Amino acid sequence: MVRHQDWKLQVNNRPTDGLHYWLFNLESDPTEQNNLAYVNKDKMDQLLNLLAKHQANSVEPLYRPTLQVPVMIDKTSAESFVETDEYIYIYQTNIMDFFTKNWKY
Repeated sequence: MVRHQDWKLQVNNRPTDGLHYWLFNLESDPTEQNNLAYVNKDKMDQLLNLLAKHQANSVEPLYRPTLQVPVMIDKTSAESFVETDEYIYIYQTNIMDFFTKNWKY
């Protein structure tokens, strides 16, 4: 995710169907209801370039994710999933996996 001025771009590489993009103008749409990723290509490209520059200077994570969890957007986990629902995948690391595999007794 990248935020620049009034704009926010979220990118998610879902294992189910690949890359998805959400672009929002937070000044005119503070509740992020209107995805502008496919109608404002210039702004999306600008923010993708900013994100790429940031990632190029970032350090790799110490621990790789061990779990991928789908999370519905604008719904609680108590609500049922409907085929047209938007969702992202979050990646979690179980730090105990690292210790149990690498700990020397």
